[in-house]
Amino acid sequence: MTNNQRRNLERTLRKSPQLSDRRIAKIVRVTHPTVKAARIRLGLKTQIAIRTGLDGKTRVYGRPRKEPEAFPVNFAATVKSVNENAAILARNLDRLHRMGAGARNLQQDARQQTAAALVKLQAALKQFTP
Repeated sequence: MTNNQRRNLERTLRKSPQLSDRRIAKIVRVTHPTVKAARIRLGLKTQIAIRTGLDGKTRVYGRPRKEPEAFPVNFAATVKSVNENAAILARNLDRLHRMGAGARNLQQDARQQTAAALVKLQAALKQFTP
């Protein structure tokens, strides 16, 4: 970008900050990301802005967003479900352990996966317990 373009861009932004980035980019003959960067650099970027686009329509940019909830809506049911799954995994692990030597060779991987899943599930439950 030349010095003339930079000067024209800054002048246009200060004179008409309500114009959209694309509209200013078309006037000054630069790209719209360049206009956005200049807007930020000059401190003209606001939280909520009403701008006029290339088509002449006005639009609101930067609407406040709804804050996400910290926990699921039905937190008690989620904890109950995790507890039930942990109990099922523990029972399956116990059953596999009691099956004997023949089953150990065939289902060693299944037992290891069940034990790992149980540990992960219990760790997740500890994080979310109020």
